[in-house]
Amino acid sequence: MKVRNNLRVLLAKHDMKQKEFAIKSGFSEKVISDVVNQRLIRYPLTLIEAIVTIFDIKDMNEVFNIIEEDTSIK
Repeated sequence: MKVRNNLRVLLAKHDMKQKEFAIKSGFSEKVISDVVNQRLIRYPLTLIEAIVTIFDIKDMNEVFNIIEEDTSIK
């Protein structure tokens, strides 16, 4: 099982560029790029708070998904 964030989807839905989100959130463009490309292992609480505030999210399922991995051998 993997947990994936939906920041790429949220940015597209709100017609917002990574750079604009970085400015609004106070995080560097590098950090935002790492989040969008699923390269962060741990998410700072302040980043999650920025995501839910900027996009007015009421349900954390809009921010994260749990992905089932196929463990069968082919």
